[in-house]
Amino acid sequence: MNHKQKLGYMALGAGILAIGITIGQWTTPDIEAQNNGVFDEIICRSLKVVDESGEVFIAAVASGDVRRLVLFDKEGKAAVAIVIEEEGNVIGVLDKEKKARVLLENRQDLTGVRVFDKKGKAAVRLQSRQDLNLVTVFDKEGKEAVSIVTEEEGNVMGVFDKEKKEAVVLRASAKQNNIIISGRAGKEAIELAADEVHGLRINLLDRAGNVKWQAR
Repeated sequence: MNHKQKLGYMALGAGILAIGITIGQWTTPDIEAQNNGVFDEIICRSLKVVDESGEVFIAAVASGDVRRLVLFDKEGKAAVAIVIEEEGNVIGVLDKEKKARVLLENRQDLTGVRVFDKKGKAAVRLQSRQDLNLVTVFDKEGKEAVSIVTEEEGNVMGVFDKEKKEAVVLRASAKQNNIIISGRAGKEAIELAADEVHGLRINLLDRAGNVKWQAR
């Protein structure tokens, strides 16, 4: 499996996780505390806490297999959301437009952090899976610009052009270390490689990836 296939496999998908919650209006009358103004126990399916002006600043809801806790800012807009569900847990930090800016995820197959810019486009992604770790930096258009992969076989760093083609790839493994600089057509053009058998060498490659010239 090449570097590009690995990145495609590791991608979580194009959609951005949306965290939302609807707070209903309660009409139940006030109740008295059980002990000196303190409730010993409260059992309910949803809960909201308001400030002196009546604005909600904490809301908690349990619905089916999903648990949600949301903290609101002084303007009454959701600022932090915690979602607990069967697939995993997510903590989201939202902006004034309710767009996720930072997501912390702990799921069955990965643990990660995702950061988004003001337009809601991906900026940075950090992931840890059972067999590898991944760091991805995106450009202003939300396209992958730089990726770093560490796994048992070795480490890979890739730099991509605007068309998401690998422009520069650095690989380090037990068998060989190399740097590949691709041409504008996305084909490998120059390779610097080093291993214990052949030592250091420079390869000039054609558009098909065949060695045209080599120096050792």
